[in-house]
Amino acid sequence: MLHPNVCFNSLRTCCIRCAYLCCIGDSFFMDTRSIPDEMSFDRCDLSIAEFCFSVMDAVQALVAYVDRACTYRYVNKAYSRLFNKPLHGCLGAHVSEVVGDAVFDGEVGAELLRCIRNGEQCSFEGWASFPRVGEYYMDIRYFPHIVEGKVLGAAIIAHDMTDKKAMIREMVIQNRELQRNLGKLEETNAQLRQLLENVTADRERTESNAFYRVSESIAPYLQALKCQEPSEQTAKLADNIETAILNYKPRLDRKLYRLNPALSARERRVAHLIVEGKTSQEIADIVEKSVKTVEYYRSSLRKKLGLCGRRVSLRTFLVS
Repeated sequence: MLHPNVCFNSLRTCCIRCAYLCCIGDSFFMDTRSIPDEMSFDRCDLSIAEFCFSVMDAVQALVAYVDRACTYRYVNKAYSRLFNKPLHGCLGAHVSEVVGDAVFDGEVGAELLRCIRNGEQCSFEGWASFPRVGEYYMDIRYFPHIVEGKVLGAAIIAHDMTDKKAMIREMVIQNRELQRNLGKLEETNAQLRQLLENVTADRERTESNAFYRVSESIAPYLQALKCQEPSEQTAKLADNIETAILNYKPRLDRKLYRLNPALSARERRVAHLIVEGKTSQEIADIVEKSVKTVEYYRSSLRKKLGLCGRRVSLRTFLVS
């Protein structure tokens, strides 16, 4: 939005000193019939006027000057270009002939008349449908030209905000669409989470049932093996098998696979034994490896599970 004070001093000087200077093409001429006797222009005045008009022709803002009868005395090139009327077609024409009767009879004309009648700055912002050129979103400011307490006319400064308004409107539409899609995405995510929870629960039940059936099937054979007075090594092996079955933790296997699918079968077995609270010596006896080898497995597990440099024991991490 254009602030009333922005660049207005030069525009006001131009409008006050050169209100009756008409512009045709790139040349300027003086309409002596419309200049009051009390107003005169010397050579310096004309030079300043031409400079001011050249500046106003270079800006993108629409600049015009109308007298008390709402007749155009000056329009810049941007003004002429937007309304698709040549400069000489605007000069001397009533505002309604350029913007259209419907627009002038509305708030646009009402604000202009209030500016001229009351001598106060007025404004209009909104959509306006102009003949021949269509609908535009305009920001228009009216500045009264007051000399010795009398309002002689008004300067009009307008900005075409159509593209910016259309961009904002498009952004609002896109934002609403984004919000709707976000809501749908959140709903879909909630459904997926529920589905995943159901699948996980079903898998855990299936694994528990399978583990129970396997344990039931193997237990009699282990019991029979123990009752046949086996050797000490065979009995110890049977105990280890029974302990492994009873202490099997499918959830730990899932955790290990999630953290590092590349873990070897021996590393996963060592991890299970660590969770059971076995010492390195006990693990070495079970897997029939040296303690040094078991310590290597421990170190390898910490590295592959991302525990290097962290102050947390391997068993605490695996149990959590």
